[in-house]
Amino acid sequence: MVSIPDNPVKILESNKRFQSKLSWKRAQSNDLRNQIHEFISDNFNVNLPTIKETFEILRNNNHNASEELTTLYEDYAELVNLYYTLGRYGLSIGSLFEKNGEFETFTQAHMYSRHKMDPVWLMRKSQLIRNIYRNYLQSSETLKKTHHPVHITLTLPHSNGVFRGQRFYATELIYQFNILRKYPAWKSFVYAGEYGVEVKKTVNTANGLHIHIHSFSLLNENASVNKFRKWLQTSWLKLTGGSHIWVETLYFFKKDDHGKYLSKKLIIDGKPQEQRIKFYLNNEIRHIKKSLLTETQKQQTIQEIYLKGIMECIKYHFKMDDLMQIGSDKLFDIELINDILTNTKGKRMYSRFGAFYNEPALNFNNLEAKGAPDEINSESTDRVVNPFTIEFAQTTETNKVCFYPEKQKRQPKTGAKPYSLINKHDPSIYKQLTKGVFAKEAVKEAVKINRISFIPIKKERYA
Repeated sequence: MVSIPDNPVKILESNKRFQSKLSWKRAQSNDLRNQIHEFISDNFNVNLPTIKETFEILRNNNHNASEELTTLYEDYAELVNLYYTLGRYGLSIGSLFEKNGEFETFTQAHMYSRHKMDPVWLMRKSQLIRNIYRNYLQSSETLKKTHHPVHITLTLPHSNGVFRGQRFYATELIYQFNILRKYPAWKSFVYAGEYGVEVKKTVNTANGLHIHIHSFSLLNENASVNKFRKWLQTSWLKLTGGSHIWVETLYFFKKDDHGKYLSKKLIIDGKPQEQRIKFYLNNEIRHIKKSLLTETQKQQTIQEIYLKGIMECIKYHFKMDDLMQIGSDKLFDIELINDILTNTKGKRMYSRFGAFYNEPALNFNNLEAKGAPDEINSESTDRVVNPFTIEFAQTTETNKVCFYPEKQKRQPKTGAKPYSLINKHDPSIYKQLTKGVFAKEAVKEAVKINRISFIPIKKERYA
């Protein structure tokens, strides 16, 4: 869990918000899993068993497999693995409280799959990595200097969807970016940075996949953004033949007093839409410097503005939007997901460079580590707050349960009681664990329960 103040009210608010996000992302994971099931059923006439071990027996014993089954085993193995991974993980462990027939939980642990396509893990990974960067940048001298943070986007020319003979050219893109960073001029412009590769489909299918790099970079002191942009465009064109690059000063979004993002109304393709207003760092810092704040206050405010822009930029690496079918926010593009999984297996799609590369404080490779099949991927806390009394509770004296967070229906943050349980009178979504134990012990017990699949995931049909 993200570090939070030693205050029961703040801790409870943070935990409810965390539970609400888990509920939302777990529902998204279920949607993805169900749609994978349907995709395989519709295209291969195979009804995937609930348990992976059953599927392996079917696969190993089927010596006279049909052409459909052979294609499934050979070309969609990673998609099948994702299906079973999403089904295996996802339990939350927490303390259940009751008052006058109403129930509420305080989540103490959640079992993550750590799969790069799991919406829950993408959410958590985003929180963890951005928190690591925030802590590092706050404690180092980096932002106290005049380094200029920018957002860089790079892509390769891909006439008819192909770059130098490759339809899925992510590896080539990373290779070319590595060459670029060895140029003396790059090193004279760029102090440090990080990057991630993003893959999505284009509306014009003839153009193939749109594979590109998003990078948060810090330019060296006194380096000109305009000169760097011009050099980058010229160098990338010579190196790759690509003319599409983007170098932008960072920005962030602001919220109004009701927690809603400030936006403007636009007409796009003849339809009215709302678009969030970007507040660019340069403009904001200019206003701060002209303000009546003290010099210390100005520096603190500017640093916070920098951090907001950087945190917004890093979000690009953890989005699920580009995995959806074009024009839909509910249906996943299963073929695209399989394409990404198949072509990026064992490949590093996210990394750091420059002064960030060997910085121990930014070494979060363990976040992606995959242990043995029985390893518990979870974080736990024994700091519990009773949601009814708003007081700390002794964790070993609380009623421990495990549950799937998507079974909890919670009010939105704009509701009368933000993040509060709607189905607060339903105890059937919880499974009792041994009393008088700490969170880690409860997690181990919940793993055994999960193996016999308590509370089966309901299968839903999609139009």
